[in-house]
Amino acid sequence: MTRLFFFPSLENIFISESIFSRANSPDFNAAFRYTTPSANGTTLSVGLYDPSNIKSATTDGAATAITAEGANMPRLEAELNINLSAISEGSNIVVSGMYQEAEVQSTQSTAGSGGGPEVNAEGIHVGGTLVGGPVSFTAHYYNGECLGVTLQMSHGALSGDGQCREHDGYYVQATYNYGGGKAGISWGGSYQDKAGNDGQTNDPKSEQEMFTAGIYHNLAPEWLAVVEYSHAEESWHDMDDGDEDGESDIFSVGMFYLW
Repeated sequence: MTRLFFFPSLENIFISESIFSRANSPDFNAAFRYTTPSANGTTLSVGLYDPSNIKSATTDGAATAITAEGANMPRLEAELNINLSAISEGSNIVVSGMYQEAEVQSTQSTAGSGGGPEVNAEGIHVGGTLVGGPVSFTAHYYNGECLGVTLQMSHGALSGDGQCREHDGYYVQATYNYGGGKAGISWGGSYQDKAGNDGQTNDPKSEQEMFTAGIYHNLAPEWLAVVEYSHAEESWHDMDDGDEDGESDIFSVGMFYLW
C-alpha cells in the first residue's frame, strides 16, 4: 500500500518502485487491506490502518512540541496501479491517496488528554515508470497537509499551535540496464510551508533535496555490488543573513545479499 509522505533519504535507485511504498512509512501499523483481482495487470487496493500520531517537535521548527492522536476511525489509504505493459513492458501509472483524523492533545505532557482541535492529515500522489529497452524513467509527485517533511506525520506535520503545514514533493529517476546490472541517477525533493505560529521562536525547514548517482552490479544471482554517491541539501524558512543551507556528501561502497 502506498505510503504518502516524503523521503528521510532517497533509497538506492536500483529498486525501482513508488517512493511512497519504499520509505516514509510511519511505522508498522496494524492494517486490513483488500486488493482487487488483476485486470490485465491493473489493480486497486484499499486499506484501513491503525492511525498514527501526528507530531512536531521544537527540532522540527515548532514553537512547542505538539501531538495529535486519539483518532476515532482508522487511517484510509487507497492505490490504483495501472499496468502499461501493452505499451511498454514494465511500465505503469500509480495514483494513491490517504486520509486520517486526529485530535491535538490539550496537555502535551499527558498522552490521551485530548480536548484540542481536530486535524486532518491528507495527501494524494501520482507517479509511474516508463521502460524503453534498457532505459527506465520513473517520476512521482505528492501533495497534502499534515504529512511531515521527513517522516510521514511523525516529524514536522504541525505548527506549535496545532495548524497543519502544507507539504509537497517529487522524485525522478533514470536507469540504464547494461546486462550485468544497472547504472542510474535520481533527484528528489520535499517541501513545506509555514503554518500557524511558525517562525515566532524556531525556524521550520522549508525544503530538503537529494541527488544520487550509482552503479549496481550483479556479481552473482544473490550478490549485488553497489557504488553510490549522493549530495543532499536542506534549507529553512526565515534564515538570517549569513545563515547557510545544510549540505552533505555521501559516498557508499558495499554489497547486498538478495534471496
